[in-house]
Amino acid sequence: MIEVTPAYLDKQLTQLDMQNVELARIADVAPTSVQRWLNGSSPVPRSIVVMLELMIHIKKGYELTQPGKISMIWAEPPALQNLAGRKR
Repeated sequence: MIEVTPAYLDKQLTQLDMQNVELARIADVAPTSVQRWLNGSSPVPRSIVVMLELMIHIKKGYELTQPGKISMIWAEPPALQNLAGRKR
């Protein structure tokens, strides 16, 4: 199950070194919406958590193998392993 808590959203933003305003821009929402998610006055949308989980996964998956070359190592993020109620 995907965690959709304000604390987890804050943790994701920290991992990505992302500001609230940047998340608002990417998610096409008002910055006040992000603030409400973080302070718990509005529920955190599952789609936002999944989007950030993918961004974290991509950030961790890239590895510099040679100067000027990037390769990707794919490992499924935990939040997506049980998506739609099934293990992959």
